[in-house]
Amino acid sequence: MWLLTAIEHGFALNTHEWRLQAFRVMLGLGCFVKTGVSVFCGDWGRVDQRAFGYYSVLRRHGHVRAELIRLTHKPLLVIRLIASAALMAGVGSRIACCVLGLGLFAELYWEYRFNTIYLMCCLLAILPAERLDGYSDRVVSSQGNTWAQALVVLVTIDLYWNSAWCKIRSAQFRSGMLLAQVFNGAASLRHLMPRWEFWHPAWLGRMARAPGAAGVWQTLSIGVIGAEVLLPIGLLFPEQWAMTAVVGLVLHVGFVILLPLRLIPFQIVTISTYLLFLR
Repeated sequence: MWLLTAIEHGFALNTHEWRLQAFRVMLGLGCFVKTGVSVFCGDWGRVDQRAFGYYSVLRRHGHVRAELIRLTHKPLLVIRLIASAALMAGVGSRIACCVLGLGLFAELYWEYRFNTIYLMCCLLAILPAERLDGYSDRVVSSQGNTWAQALVVLVTIDLYWNSAWCKIRSAQFRSGMLLAQVFNGAASLRHLMPRWEFWHPAWLGRMARAPGAAGVWQTLSIGVIGAEVLLPIGLLFPEQWAMTAVVGLVLHVGFVILLPLRLIPFQIVTISTYLLFLR
């Protein structure tokens, strides 16, 4: 397990530089998709003066804060798109990370989303990397990116275990009721959505209403908790990495079919961290 060895030796351990650079590309892609969804799927005018979003912000935060959010919302989205493209290209990556981090923080200023916090943490985690820009050969290794790579791994472990802990504490989730309600609600509202928002097959919605399916939903919920607990551990062992990565991919595909437009950017970044669990 390279992570423990790196901690033991003060991160004086060589890792392959291309892994963090590949993650940088995927992190930029995730931020680009997240911002693009905001621009092209309704968030562009979300806090315009006549929009409900502005009314909501006005009621929650007052006139001064609502006006600040309204005036900066669209410019920040454009800036985030440019910074995301720069991060993917590996041009001025540190500046791009800082700009994206500030843009995401501005979003959190008026709308809390856990996936936004995770993206911000990943952007901050790669800043200490010595060789962040450009693209290295796959055989090049050094200690330059080890600290940053370890930070991203630790952030992702924390993400999985915190998510599992929240689910463990929720009796509604443990019983399977929450998942059944989500699929049932999605099936009921699907025909009212302006876009293809829910990607799961229709039979899952029918199964959510089936009287004898409670045990299935409970088993599925417990399985999700178990996967979130064990995934980070399995990814750290090279012998188990491939099998664990497949399990993680299946888990995240399940998350995507629930809320694809909102969760795809988050899933792109989370799955791409799997590369960093290897040395």
